[in-house]
Amino acid sequence: MHRESFLSFLVHDFRLLSLSLSLSLFSLFSLSLSLSLSLFSV
Repeated sequence: MHRESFLSFLVHDFRLLSLSLSLSLFSLFSLSLSLSLSLFSV
């Protein structure tokens, strides 16, 4: 078992996970923002 490759794979997976998490957070934030804006515009 190559430890370096496993570590690099782990790091890459963590990067992908954090990226998807930040993207979902950003989409959630924009959704709530648009909802609040539509509520305020009424």
